[in-house]
Amino acid sequence: MKNIQFERVVIAQAGQRRNVTSVMEAAVLLFQVWPKDRGKAYFAARRACIEAMEGKATADDARAAFIAAAREVHMLIEAQAR
Repeated sequence: MKNIQFERVVIAQAGQRRNVTSVMEAAVLLFQVWPKDRGKAYFAARRACIEAMEGKATADDARAAFIAAAREVHMLIEAQAR
C-alpha cells in the first residue's frame, strides 16, 4: 500500500486543530480514533482510503470522502475546494 499526499484538510480532534495531508493519515484517523458516531460517509471514506492506497482510486477521491465523513460528525474545520 502506498501513501499519497493530498491538499490539506483541517479537522477538530480532541479539542485541537489537526492538519490531514495524506491518504494514510486519513485512514489512520478513520480506523483508530474516529468518534463512535459512524454513518454512511464514514464507511465510504474508509473504503476510499483503502482503494486509493491500493491504486484503485485517486487521492482526490479519498480526500473528498474523508471531508464528507468529517462533516458527518461535525469535525471539519477547513477544506479548500478542488
